[in-house]
Amino acid sequence: MKLTYLVLILSLTWFDVGWCFKRKHKENTTVAVVQGNVIEGEIHETFDYEDLENDLKLGADYNKMSFYYYDDLGQVIYKGKINGPDDMTLAKCHPGQKFTVLVHGWTQHCEKEVMKLLAMKYKRYRGGCVTCFDYGPYASDPNYFRLVRHFRMLRDALVDKLNIMASQGLRFQDSHGWGFSYGARLILRALERVNGRYESVDICDMAGPGFDNRLRNKCDYRNAADNVQCIYTSNNRGTRCTTGCHQNWRMGQCGVYQEAAGNIRTKSHAMCPLFYIAAFEHPFYAIPNKECAASAIAAFPQGYQMGYMEKDKSVRGELFAYTSKNPPYNVLSPYIIQYQTTKLTPVPENDTIFELTEEEQWYGVTTTEQTPETSTNFNDNYFDDDDQEQKTVENIIDSRQTTTISVIAQQF
Repeated sequence: MKLTYLVLILSLTWFDVGWCFKRKHKENTTVAVVQGNVIEGEIHETFDYEDLENDLKLGADYNKMSFYYYDDLGQVIYKGKINGPDDMTLAKCHPGQKFTVLVHGWTQHCEKEVMKLLAMKYKRYRGGCVTCFDYGPYASDPNYFRLVRHFRMLRDALVDKLNIMASQGLRFQDSHGWGFSYGARLILRALERVNGRYESVDICDMAGPGFDNRLRNKCDYRNAADNVQCIYTSNNRGTRCTTGCHQNWRMGQCGVYQEAAGNIRTKSHAMCPLFYIAAFEHPFYAIPNKECAASAIAAFPQGYQMGYMEKDKSVRGELFAYTSKNPPYNVLSPYIIQYQTTKLTPVPENDTIFELTEEEQWYGVTTTEQTPETSTNFNDNYFDDDDQEQKTVENIIDSRQTTTISVIAQQF
């Protein structure tokens, strides 16, 4: 009898504690949503996506979303709607072409200079049709939590558009995707639901807040495409799940902090698109991991690099690459680049191994005279921690084709 009473008392105590904890968590969640000012480090503990989704039933307003199409210089040539049946024809995209879809992050849109510059790189090095999913007023909402509440609706809109394009001749097996932050989450989940299989998708520091803590969230994104490459640059705005893709690049200091961010805490997250764009012409080479905790370190060949330009898709696991404070942010590894071997050999400090290009000399690899005419010059203050858009403008001189683009600093 005493044992029965003891079990009953313990059961009631456990129920009471659990109920109080659940109520407390619910209260914290409400505060996080209504006030929208939870400290970033606490978002993972207080934000409950499931409750929000149940609280708000949303219908898709396709008129608020657009698809932008770019020319060879990254300029927008056509703006179509989600349900536009003739968009690809009007944008001069033809069946059988390679196809690339870009998805921007929170507070961005498809006519931001960083998106146009990325589109230009894809047009040059991949070719075909390059388009961008613009989710308009949803993305510009200053309340990030409210944007997360629209996730399922935006994801389904993107799925619908990609399936419409497929009916117009788009071949998924020749298609590639790219997404940043919240947009990375959108494209990953959308590609899991389209009527086909994408060739590849590159993911730039996918958002963590509002997603990492979801009970049903799985840390596995490899079903989104035949190859899923993820790049990680932060752990406050970016995800803390760094093993869910085929290649998992942890940049800078273990994928947590970037020297180029300086003292601005959120800037490490915003550096990811700049690293990715720079990597088209300035490689970020994989290096051995010496200091970062890791569970699935990849074996990689010499000269293996982050970004679209790497064509070897057989590598699996966590990869590491140095980043630097100044543009173009890459660091040439202190190892001999020998493609015929997979064994790393340290380079003596006084040896000259590389025949440097003028670009590499200009960026401080050697102390030779600077030649700015051949450089690709990124604005180091491209992203600021201010709420207002900066009016700082700098020319980007492309090293392959002299094209000047005005870069306007933008806040994330």
